[in-house]
Amino acid sequence: MSRQTDLRRSARRRIKARALVFFEASGGAVQMCWGHSRDISDHGMGLDLSRSIPRGSYVYIRLENPDYSTFGIVRHSSAQGTVGVELRGEEVRNLDRNA
Repeated sequence: MSRQTDLRRSARRRIKARALVFFEASGGAVQMCWGHSRDISDHGMGLDLSRSIPRGSYVYIRLENPDYSTFGIVRHSSAQGTVGVELRGEEVRNLDRNA
């Protein structure tokens, strides 16, 4: 019997781009941090950031190259700044082909 452990709706693709991420911190102040994208799928993105962002935070992500921006919600976050974001913005299917 085979157990499926990866329940993602679509495959992840490697994409390395500098990222600027804005999010609302406790108290309502908007903060930002820099980092790099790790991978992307049709519905999510992995990022390595300069700081941790709490799960459930809404974020605005701006990639430099390729030129791309989107919104999402943080679904996974580590103390080291690795985050997984469920994307809520525009279609990302061909983003890595323009890198």
